[in-house]
Amino acid sequence: MSESRPLIEIISESKDEALHDSLRRELKAVKPSQDAIYQKLGVKPIRPEDIPRDDSPKDFEGRYQAYNFTTENLGAYMPHMDLNGKGILAVAGSSDFSIAAYALGAKDITAVDIMPGACLFGELKTAGLVEFDREDFMDFFATTGDKVFDSVSFDYHKYLRLRDLLSDTARSFFDQLIRPEGNHPSLSPDHLLITKIQSMEDLKNMSYYLRDNKTYMQAQARFKPVLYYPQSITDRLVDASHGRQKYDMVYLSNVPTYLKDEGKQRVISEGRRVLTPKGNIIYTQFRSNDDIDPYRSEFERGLDAHNTFTGGSLKGMVVKSEAMVSTGYEPDHKLVVRSLTPNYSLGRRLSGILRR
Repeated sequence: MSESRPLIEIISESKDEALHDSLRRELKAVKPSQDAIYQKLGVKPIRPEDIPRDDSPKDFEGRYQAYNFTTENLGAYMPHMDLNGKGILAVAGSSDFSIAAYALGAKDITAVDIMPGACLFGELKTAGLVEFDREDFMDFFATTGDKVFDSVSFDYHKYLRLRDLLSDTARSFFDQLIRPEGNHPSLSPDHLLITKIQSMEDLKNMSYYLRDNKTYMQAQARFKPVLYYPQSITDRLVDASHGRQKYDMVYLSNVPTYLKDEGKQRVISEGRRVLTPKGNIIYTQFRSNDDIDPYRSEFERGLDAHNTFTGGSLKGMVVKSEAMVSTGYEPDHKLVVRSLTPNYSLGRRLSGILRR
């Protein structure tokens, strides 16, 4: 894994041109590797008009939709996680977790998503982090007004500043969408981009790294290029295991919610193989007020939070910690955050990553 940049104290809010130039060079340097990954995993050029119109796909595999911004309240729980110096394998989603993790000191991040669109959009978003200040970032990906998405989003002239930071695959895709004569109609919240947050204030708080200029600049100062793998999290874990790769954290987001019992067990089992001895797996789950107590999903049915998992391939895993936070934009729902860790010494009590 690469060297992590030291945490720095942001004193000036002026742009650091030397850092900016360095990050641009680093992004350009990984472009061939990113294109090679796309080629190996079968991501092919596609016309926007050939992408199915579905803003909430049930079958995510192969989809070119992407989440514009997080649907989880990252700002409520990520600051309580010890990410400093950690190597992370993360579900890409909107890429907000990855950017926020860098703001909190992560060492390096590899992203995976079964939706190729999430990987392509992740490239665009991380290029925006490198190139734009906070105001321009929000203006390009959202707006500087109260709404998160409208007709002024994805300005063509701003896009030109990002093009040469993208892989050939991503650049070909977005060249069709962001055009001088106006954006393609499919670049909208009801087609390619899944937009759940409507309030700009909610977006700033939930994303964490957009809450203020200092936090945004901390993400820039710590950023390292992210390689995106358009495949299922299980396949990525298997490939990582075969390649003897190790991570301090595997972040699953709410992916286990969409898996059947066998799939849930397998992703945890494969995840355990790629963890460092003190590593952990983080996953989240949306819960309504009606079923919060005891807020156990079928994933942990009948299992005590402080005892060892004993069933099937979950044996040897323990719930290291759990927390419940607001979703940020749905008052009647909560987000349960759980941390699993390998119990290499069965029965040993481990401290939590989430400070209660």
